[in-house]
Amino acid sequence: MTYVVQQTKQRLQSFRRLIASIRQRDFPYEDSRDALELVDQIILEHVSMLDSQITADTSTDDANNFCRFSMDAIAEYAAVLGLIARSSEPVGAIDLHWPLKQLTKKALGGGARLVISSDWNYSPVTLMPSDLLARRDVVLVGMPVAEANNVLLTPLAGHELGHNMWQKHSVDPQVTTLIKAAHEEALKDPRWDKLNSEFWDVPEHAFNMALYQAQELFCDMVGLLIFRESYLHAFRYYLATDREINRAEHYPPMYNRVKILCECAKKRRIAIPDEFIESFEEQAEPGEVVQLIDEISNRCAADIYDLAQKLVDKLKLDDGSPEEVDKILECFKQLVPACGVQSLQDIINAAWRFELEVGSKTLFGEVEGQRETSLVSELAFKTCEVFQIEQELK
Repeated sequence: MTYVVQQTKQRLQSFRRLIASIRQRDFPYEDSRDALELVDQIILEHVSMLDSQITADTSTDDANNFCRFSMDAIAEYAAVLGLIARSSEPVGAIDLHWPLKQLTKKALGGGARLVISSDWNYSPVTLMPSDLLARRDVVLVGMPVAEANNVLLTPLAGHELGHNMWQKHSVDPQVTTLIKAAHEEALKDPRWDKLNSEFWDVPEHAFNMALYQAQELFCDMVGLLIFRESYLHAFRYYLATDREINRAEHYPPMYNRVKILCECAKKRRIAIPDEFIESFEEQAEPGEVVQLIDEISNRCAADIYDLAQKLVDKLKLDDGSPEEVDKILECFKQLVPACGVQSLQDIINAAWRFELEVGSKTLFGEVEGQRETSLVSELAFKTCEVFQIEQELK
């Protein structure tokens, strides 16, 4: 037991030395440093726990459990450290940080911290939330490195912000109640009787997975309500070619997500992009257990939307307007950043309109249908910079 405990402490101290080395980097904003200090504090608490909880009378099993708990923390926070370290060398423009953080503070409170970084995992905007960091209102967003300077993907950060809002505003207990009722109702259907097994509790598994799906739906709705049509554009850009065969049970079927997003958009009078649903492949028939999980989460979609809408409206996160988008778009067409901007959402929606409008293609110098997003990103990032300066002067 003595060797295992001592070596666990050594591994924790090695992790803290890694934190100390990352601390020497120059970060473009202090939120990265604050998040790093919080991780160090959490690891230090594990060291203190081993010192205080393990004595000569502690059993070997108990000591090993304490050590495993600490090793789990290292495994969890290693990825977080990587994201924080990469934030010291941002691939994309850092101008996005200030307006996105203002949105984060409105959603979570004035003490919220936002770390935007790059991620070698080529996936949608990635959040690697640790419960302890989330409870301290730290939002971690990793942009896939190949797209880190693409401003058009910004709306997907709204989905990741939804995960923090889920915890911060105690959405989980409310949705759990909805899932429980839908779960009980679904199990009345005799179709699912044959799923009972002596080897695993299928109903309990279905309940847990449906709750995970419900959180993903909630986050989709938050992203849509905050960024409006630009969320749908970004969603299609990144996920239209996502293969359902790779879907984990705790994610709703992509085609279901798309249809639910469209239903929510209609309720909010958000414009749905042309051929939006058709851009996604209909799912193959899933297994019976997955069908049960999907049915339970689908039953709750409308009520989950009501919760998301009330929360977004209460926090005043949807502060964009079509008129302001039009003004910004006219500036972009003149190839100049906009002044007098009212919200980040307006900038991103104008950027998507500029990207998609046929008339703007000539401004990019498009050749044979090939074009980049660098010009629209540059205009949007510069507008974010002007937006920050104007707001700070106020």
